[in-house]
Amino acid sequence: PFATYHIIWVDLAPLADPELVPLTVAKAVGLTPAPGLDVTAQVIAALQQRQILLILDNCEHVLEPAATFVTSCLPACPHLQVLATSRSPLRLRSEREFPVEPLPLPDVQASVETLLQNDAVRLFAERAEGANAHFTLDVSNVREVAAICRALDGLPLAIELAAARVTVLSPAALLAL
Repeated sequence: PFATYHIIWVDLAPLADPELVPLTVAKAVGLTPAPGLDVTAQVIAALQQRQILLILDNCEHVLEPAATFVTSCLPACPHLQVLATSRSPLRLRSEREFPVEPLPLPDVQASVETLLQNDAVRLFAERAEGANAHFTLDVSNVREVAAICRALDGLPLAIELAAARVTVLSPAALLAL
């Protein structure tokens, strides 16, 4: 039987102060830490008996504090699994890296049918449609989307972030940036 994990996603990208990693995780867990007490210890107490998949997203600028936090939590929380996304590893002994390779770059001069089948273009379209229900990938914008994917070197995260901007910018406007 497979264990059922509760998933907690923590976006670390907005952190300007790396020392806020434990507090940011605490808030994502639903904790309001007691003043004067160690925040990491409070998070550990909250997670100790729970089956949690903790996703620490965008760790690259807070590698050391994120690694310290994870190193404190894992031995004390036997049912905790951590997935950290970053351009650099946390450098923990038990860490396993899963590099995400760039997607194949679309040839902007290819046929519309070929462009519509390109993985990078499809990823952009999926994320754009998720962000903006009015967005549709079609013959009027597929070459612009392909050009955006090429400009972003096929990097999945960059494509997803660009696609999220279709709430305020058209693909043509994104391409012009």
